[in-house]
Amino acid sequence: MTGITSTRLSDGRELIYFDDAGTTASRAAELTTDHRGLPPRGEPGEVRFDALTNEWVAVAAHRQTRTHLPPADQCPICPTTGSNPSEIPAADYDVVVFENRFPSLGPALGPVPEDAAWGTKGPAYGRCEVVSFTPEHTGSFSGLSRTRSRTVIEAWAQRTAALNALPGIQQVFPFENRGADIGVTLHHPHGQIYAYPYVTPRAAVMGNAARKYHDARDGRET
Repeated sequence: MTGITSTRLSDGRELIYFDDAGTTASRAAELTTDHRGLPPRGEPGEVRFDALTNEWVAVAAHRQTRTHLPPADQCPICPTTGSNPSEIPAADYDVVVFENRFPSLGPALGPVPEDAAWGTKGPAYGRCEVVSFTPEHTGSFSGLSRTRSRTVIEAWAQRTAALNALPGIQQVFPFENRGADIGVTLHHPHGQIYAYPYVTPRAAVMGNAARKYHDARDGRET
């Protein structure tokens, strides 16, 4: 069973430690306070309704200031050291989930505007989280041990349930991007979790297909 410990960073963002099964002492004993004195969090970006595709589009210009491919000794998701006060205050950890400092969605929560039409826009409500798979700066999910892989999966499951329960959230999507060519800005093995205030187009297509399949199957059984 994975041990879970929640704390807060200096700007109020939630950070959660997930311990590997069998860890004899909780990583909570190693927690340190985030002394960085980060400025208060900003307001959400914006979502705009595209009437040509019937889709919501998140506009996050503020993400242009996010950390971009820093050197290894300044990685923001490695454990904190004296020369690198990172996003993770502990000197060591197994798996960590924390609210993204530069989110496309959130930090405020709420629904998208109803009866959307051409020109409709509103706050980009929701939540974006970062999942660090390991304290090691190099590697990938495929290289994790079976125990660590299980911890990551349990973190995904716990966060999916917790985020689905937040006001206005319509879809939760854990994912991993790898490589600078796809836009990754950190080399450290990690993924993300997006909690959307709307159902994304691809998920809607897949959901409709699954619903049609199960409706047809139920009809055959009856």
